[in-house]
Amino acid sequence: KPGDEVSGGGGATLYIMTVTSTTPGVFSGTAYTIMSPMWGGAKLRMTFENVTINTDYQLMDGEFVAVKNWKRPQITNLNPQKEEPIFADNQGITIKEVAFTIPDDASFMFDKSTGKIDINVNGQSIGTLELQVPTTAEGETKNIWSSTFPITVKDKDGNEYQIEYDETTEPAENGEVPLVVTKLNEGDNENDVQEVRITEENKNNYKFLVNESEVENSTYYYTLASQDNDEKINIKIIGESLPIDSLKWKLGKKEVATKKDAYLFSTTKAGNYTLTVYKHKEAIGKLEIIVCDKPSIVFDKETAYDGSFGFDNGEELTETKDYHKLKIGKTTYTVPWLGLLPDQEATLTFKFNANEKLEKDKDFKVTLKSTAPNEITIDNQRELSMTYQQLSTKNSIRIKSREISEEPKFNNPDFVYAVDNKGDTVGKINILCSDVQRQDIIFVYVQHNRNGCRTDLTVDNILNTVNQNSHNQLYVKMLQSANIEARCFDISAEYSSHPDNFASIKSALTTVSGLYTLKTGIVTPRNTILFFITDLDYGDIGGIMNSVGVGLLSKSGGVKSTCHELGHGVGLPHPFCCYKSDQKTADACKNETTNKNRCLIEGSTKNNYMDYISDVKRNMYFFYQWSITKPLAN
Repeated sequence: KPGDEVSGGGGATLYIMTVTSTTPGVFSGTAYTIMSPMWGGAKLRMTFENVTINTDYQLMDGEFVAVKNWKRPQITNLNPQKEEPIFADNQGITIKEVAFTIPDDASFMFDKSTGKIDINVNGQSIGTLELQVPTTAEGETKNIWSSTFPITVKDKDGNEYQIEYDETTEPAENGEVPLVVTKLNEGDNENDVQEVRITEENKNNYKFLVNESEVENSTYYYTLASQDNDEKINIKIIGESLPIDSLKWKLGKKEVATKKDAYLFSTTKAGNYTLTVYKHKEAIGKLEIIVCDKPSIVFDKETAYDGSFGFDNGEELTETKDYHKLKIGKTTYTVPWLGLLPDQEATLTFKFNANEKLEKDKDFKVTLKSTAPNEITIDNQRELSMTYQQLSTKNSIRIKSREISEEPKFNNPDFVYAVDNKGDTVGKINILCSDVQRQDIIFVYVQHNRNGCRTDLTVDNILNTVNQNSHNQLYVKMLQSANIEARCFDISAEYSSHPDNFASIKSALTTVSGLYTLKTGIVTPRNTILFFITDLDYGDIGGIMNSVGVGLLSKSGGVKSTCHELGHGVGLPHPFCCYKSDQKTADACKNETTNKNRCLIEGSTKNNYMDYISDVKRNMYFFYQWSITKPLAN
């Protein structure tokens, strides 16, 4: 532990300053020794790595190496046998961080009376540290500060300085004591790396292997798969007659390995790193490591999306389990859903996000693949590979699918995914493709006054929109019931004599459906939707559909309102929890079960057919609505 004395052979005593151990009896750390009187009794700092020390505090294997970068004169006349050992109460070094850069020529002056350390350059203070006055276990103030030291000071660039106090050092005229300073390491500031030139001979003789692959041009590009854990890159230098015992590795200015032909680089931070290998003092190899955040590819629908296929990117229902998540680097993306009919092709926007530095990586590429290459094509290909330049100019992608299954595989979908040249997934979209289920429907036009039946909506117009821009997303196809043509059903006499029966849209639905059966004798076939198209005016209420598939469209309802009501006809509720218009908050829906965990405020969706929004906006259904649709036959 710090403060222990180790016999190092030849009569040398090594005083332990810091120490770590992962294997019993094997230690690494720092120490110092006292030079002989011939050298003025100077204190010499040492480092040791994986040395073996027995229980008698004797060095059995390994070596202590002297540190050469002293910034101040050595301390002399140190008496290690004083009553209170220097490190008696300091079990390890305290680290103090400062928010400024400490130059190499900085001085640390210590005021014993206040515990203040002034850091100055050429007599000008650049910052201070405040230390607590050491006390005994009984709370009494100690007369010496030795137990507080050594202290490691770390500046904003990551440079670390170890400072020590010796009571035998004479104070300056102002009473402050100069502290002994040792620079422990260099910071990792990539902009503070001296230019290192490698001779052509060494470039030819020595090469780098990164993860067992040779690197050309001494530059290696790496993209971080995650910022949660260190990414490790195995780097090795190879060449004839490689003097391993003479090798030294530096990352920037920091020495990171010696006597090894390989180094395990790790980082969680994007940036530029310079790794240099030295043979003695000669640089024989330099590798520039360009670490970038992982690129990403995001699929979305085009601005002109018209509902001709199903698409839901999950941006409005992020808290549900309906959407898979994909973590790319430090960002978590929601995987969108794409719903296609057999042999249908969808054009989507294609957004490529990447660091522009990757443009110089000749090995960088992204390949789009699918889990069903025999059924799904990407730009008419089974898979598509693109370079950085191709990706940066591409803004759309075409995905087409043949029938994958008889019914949509909601729980186990196929998907298109993008992988980079490292094999990491950088984009994904789930794909559903199956045929439609049939839903029969009878349209009846209703005349309630002399104006006749509505002519602005035709059956063909309704069915085209429903089947091509609405219910196709739900894998449902509406068909006019066989042998029952749409006709104009006159209720003007009943409307004139009993207007109260039409006071509300709900009572009108009951009245009209009863009159239809009574006056025509037509019984609606089982599993068939009966839908009345009227000119009855109920303000902004466009229509209604009851629980057994009978609905009515009012004067203000158009083709998109018809899609909304026919959505109810195949089992879809509103995307908000409560029906009453004065209960528009999620709190009012706490007992809701149908849309549990999918509760939205009424009128808040951007484009959902089942919300109370304008017809102009309506063009899509959420993924969960695809999955809960049930035509009457089912």
